[in-house]
Amino acid sequence: MLRSPNTSESSNVTTQKTTGTSDKYKPSYTVEGRQILIVYGTEYGFSEEVSRKLFDRLSDIEIGKDESRFQPRMVNAKDYTCIDWEQEQICLIIISTSGDGVPPTDAREFCEFLTTTDTSLKHICYSVMALGDTNYPQFCKTGKQVDQRMSELLASCITDRSDVDMEDWSVINRWMDKVVQYLSEQSSIETRMDYLDLSSLDDDSIPSRHNPFMAVLKVKKPLTFQTSEDDKETIHCEFDITDSGLSWTSGDALGIYPENNPSHVENILKMLEFDGTEKINTPVWAYKPYSDTGDIDLYTAILKFYDLKFIKIDLLQLLCDVVTEEREKTELQQLLQQGTSKSNSFLYEYINEREVRDVLENFNSFVIKTPKQFVSCLKQLQPRYYSISSSPIVDNNTVCVTAAVVRYKLLGQPREGVTTTYLQDRLEVRDRCPVFMSRNPDFRLPSNNNVPVILIGPGTGIAPFRAFIQEKEKQENPGPVYLYFGCRHRNKDFLYKEELGKVLPWKQLLLNDYENANTILVVFSLTQRQNKTIHVSCKCTLPAWKRYFILLPINISKIRKMGTEWIDIIKSCLFKRPESESLCSRFIAQRFKTVMAAY
Repeated sequence: MLRSPNTSESSNVTTQKTTGTSDKYKPSYTVEGRQILIVYGTEYGFSEEVSRKLFDRLSDIEIGKDESRFQPRMVNAKDYTCIDWEQEQICLIIISTSGDGVPPTDAREFCEFLTTTDTSLKHICYSVMALGDTNYPQFCKTGKQVDQRMSELLASCITDRSDVDMEDWSVINRWMDKVVQYLSEQSSIETRMDYLDLSSLDDDSIPSRHNPFMAVLKVKKPLTFQTSEDDKETIHCEFDITDSGLSWTSGDALGIYPENNPSHVENILKMLEFDGTEKINTPVWAYKPYSDTGDIDLYTAILKFYDLKFIKIDLLQLLCDVVTEEREKTELQQLLQQGTSKSNSFLYEYINEREVRDVLENFNSFVIKTPKQFVSCLKQLQPRYYSISSSPIVDNNTVCVTAAVVRYKLLGQPREGVTTTYLQDRLEVRDRCPVFMSRNPDFRLPSNNNVPVILIGPGTGIAPFRAFIQEKEKQENPGPVYLYFGCRHRNKDFLYKEELGKVLPWKQLLLNDYENANTILVVFSLTQRQNKTIHVSCKCTLPAWKRYFILLPINISKIRKMGTEWIDIIKSCLFKRPESESLCSRFIAQRFKTVMAAY
């Protein structure tokens, strides 16, 4: 039987007592019904958001007088062992692809299970929604593999897999329409008592994306020196996580929940003619302790849980219905007349250049009567993820992040990044901030301490390598490390310059000094000479790189953003290798070849 032995066998599930709105997605059904399994695999939360939308639609399906209601259940792929596949009839899988074509971290064991099991699933009807990003060569690879494997296990596909680029809701909704139509026409789905008790899966003892730890910001300091608006602004933050139960490995990331700029929230409330004290239902994605409350005031909800930068098409559609000036209605109709898919370039160009407050200012004759009407058209505010720039070997109670503060102008107005300005401008030392850990098992130092390592980290890409270097310092007989670090000015944005200088000597790339194999070589990708910018990567050679065969970029796909010169350098480093060298070297070289094949 395809089921974990620790799963409850009882079908006499009692009604779950709930206070928070998120509990509606963890139902305990007490009457017979027609169960539908929704499995989602997510790295940053979007697959879960889509699953909630699907859950709501399935719950609302109209049924005949003598038919039992559908009973959808949402299961995170990481909890797949609670599923008794022999009792399932309908399985809908929504899964994203991370980085270079790998499953989300929490979904890896589920994908491995599908790959290795040989049990027939011919009694199950299924469909897959694959979420991805066409900027990556392995677009929707995980979803495609899951779809293929379900077919190989003889499950019956009820509607073709849908491959979704980014957050294209037009594609998502079309897939959901087909699923709902299929289920509405089915009378052969058996009525049963549900065996799943999803409430038993909660583990509040360990901080997570849904239950973050309120860490204390104990250190914040600038890493760059600014003399003009064009100079980079980068900060170093240290959070105290003592007694949190959180742990990490060098290479992991810290998830941080930000808050919107209060002045932006107040501006929007003023335009809406709300005072912020109005009560609304707590958003279903709210983290604890807010998720345990039934309602929340509008100001706090917008400040903490709604994205004010991303414009959902729902907002434009709402405004089209509620504006009173004919000119504004005509403009909105023109934006929407070619449809809401990404093929409507006119619409998406407008959306990509604006924020929520811009749209409200553009079409200010609207009459929105209730807060619910407005917030239902907003996207959830997602946490941001920062590579951890400290090793737990040095201090497992203090986690460090390195962040480049984002400020820019758009449509003549100053703009800002949500989280980086929250950290820099609004979060004070000794304030608390909700955080959690995000694992990155593909980004690790080699297990053999003697293996030479090349680290390429332009700008804030140095963050995880600082953790790696701290770790190498603690190792016995560590192999050599070359750190290639790119910045614009030696005296302005050479991050951690003094700290790295104390560890081991650094040299500038133009010196072409590679002879000391036991040093960390910090170099500049750009330098200024006689008011002329020199791209150093065009001039460097690699006489000694043949001895170093491990490359650990944060994400190999991102190498392409470093420019063609760096790509050529890395190719020469990885591909001109005798076959007798490390399997790890050949593995990473092959991954790089796969990534670069599309460019």
